[in-house]
Amino acid sequence: DQELSVHHARQTAKSTKELKWQQPSSVKVVLGSQSFYRKALLKDLGVEFECFPADIDEKAIRCENPEELVKAIAHAKADTLLSRHCQDGFWVDQDGTKHLGTTLLVTSDQVV
Repeated sequence: DQELSVHHARQTAKSTKELKWQQPSSVKVVLGSQSFYRKALLKDLGVEFECFPADIDEKAIRCENPEELVKAIAHAKADTLLSRHCQDGFWVDQDGTKHLGTTLLVTSDQVV
């Protein structure tokens, strides 16, 4: 495992190793990405999650402002995943299982 050290101006912990999320059993976390680093970050935070990559053409999304671009990409991923997996307001897994609790959909992105 590659150790990640993530810092943010508002973050008080020195690394993700010091942070742990107490995930409620009723919350399903879905990562809309295959990113090694996003998977590692969630794993380091103690988050149980499943990957459901959106498989969108990110290069087709254009925006001059980088902040707006990452938001547009994240929204496109979320819209795609919701159109595939949301039924009657609930998340439906690829095997047809409906999750009746809260689903947290993580579709963050970055522009370098």
